[in-house]
Amino acid sequence: PRSGSRDNVPSFMRDALKEKANSVVFWSQADPSLPLQRSNFCRSIGPLPFLPCFYPHLLFLCTPICCFSYYEKSKYLATSVAVTATSVEIVTEPHCCGHKQVKVQSIPLQSILDVYIYKENHPMQMYCAPDTGYAQIRDGTIEFGANNRGRPGGPIIDGHRDIATLKQKILEAKERLTSTAQAPVYVGTVVNSNVSSLNTGQYGGYEMSYPQYHGSLR
Repeated sequence: PRSGSRDNVPSFMRDALKEKANSVVFWSQADPSLPLQRSNFCRSIGPLPFLPCFYPHLLFLCTPICCFSYYEKSKYLATSVAVTATSVEIVTEPHCCGHKQVKVQSIPLQSILDVYIYKENHPMQMYCAPDTGYAQIRDGTIEFGANNRGRPGGPIIDGHRDIATLKQKILEAKERLTSTAQAPVYVGTVVNSNVSSLNTGQYGGYEMSYPQYHGSLR
């Protein structure tokens, strides 16, 4: 399976997450059957194929764009996402032209603003590879530069067949964490601890004293 819950977390992901593996509520892996290299190529060249004046540029750019698309495909196929009770864990296995060890990136749920799906917002990708879609986990602690209108940044997730389910699981986990953190707590205060003004009562023949206690919900 390419996705699941805590009961069937892949062994490599469990080893990478260690104790966090016990709190996984959902995980997802990229689907190798999706045309990732073609979709990345289409995103990279943009509308250039429809502009004849840029055909000479394509002759020089085609080879490096193909190499870059292959690298992006390898990276996304090696990347898995695990949603835990408190964070989103991005596990990247070794891949070509990349790092040689398993890399884990942790994003606290509280800092996630949204999960933005680009599937419906990139016309070239919809034309070349309509079955694929990629999303960005927008982290409030990361900002783009001025050229990106100051929008929040974050890691890109690509190659997951049901990207909408991954988004739903992340936002649901964040909502559960937020509702738990905002649960009302009963806070009590002693308003009069002077022994001379304590209330008294009789219990079993013995006189007992206790201070006045007032509580409030916060």
